[in-house]
Amino acid sequence: MKRVFAFIALLALFLLVQAPAWQIDSLLASATSGALRLARIEGTLWDGRGQLVVIDPVSRSVQPWTELQWKWLPGRLFKGEALWRITGDGKPAGDIAVGVTGWRADGLALLAPARFALERVPGTFGHLGWRG
Repeated sequence: MKRVFAFIALLALFLLVQAPAWQIDSLLASATSGALRLARIEGTLWDGRGQLVVIDPVSRSVQPWTELQWKWLPGRLFKGEALWRITGDGKPAGDIAVGVTGWRADGLALLAPARFALERVPGTFGHLGWRG
């Protein structure tokens, strides 16, 4: 019985360490109701990259935004949180962390065209696909 438990624990650890980066796309799509997605995903949940894209609310076409990279900083586990350092197009873009108190984002800054926000404005202009 101990061998079975040890095997299952090692298998779970292996799967966690090798967690594919596409899981971030699933989380991002869920958090933004499908408005933001990741394309051309490479790497793992811990260290990877992908193209952040915006889904046009009118045409539903994919519009590239920025190249994202993320790297997990394991040293932050001693402070009770899992922290990822984010870069956008090769420039520092902030940190995203999850801990016992929940999620937080520090200094998160990604430049985007105004139309990405304006297209999501509720009301007449937003529903008509106004591009400003």
